[in-house]
Amino acid sequence: MMKRKSMLAICMVMGLPSAAAAQGLVYAPLNPGLGGNPDLTGYLSELASIQNNFDEGGGGGGFPVIDFPDIDIDLGGGIGGGGSGDDNENGDGDSDPDS
Repeated sequence: MMKRKSMLAICMVMGLPSAAAAQGLVYAPLNPGLGGNPDLTGYLSELASIQNNFDEGGGGGGFPVIDFPDIDIDLGGGIGGGGSGDDNENGDGDSDPDS
């Protein structure tokens, strides 16, 4: 019985500091645009310029040029795709047009 009481006392004493530390965390925004301290604007701006990897002399600018290939869709039967079902010109069902 004495052992059980001492274990209970040890667990309570060890649990109290961790419970007290968990109550001390409070969210405070840093970004002035999200409600943070407006005096941090210069600090955050300088921090962003240090982390900036953009090359000023890179030229370019504007939008990138993307060259997509032409799309050719053969529906096998003219407008609407209502053909005979054969995709070749000779109509014999053979995929080799030379035979």
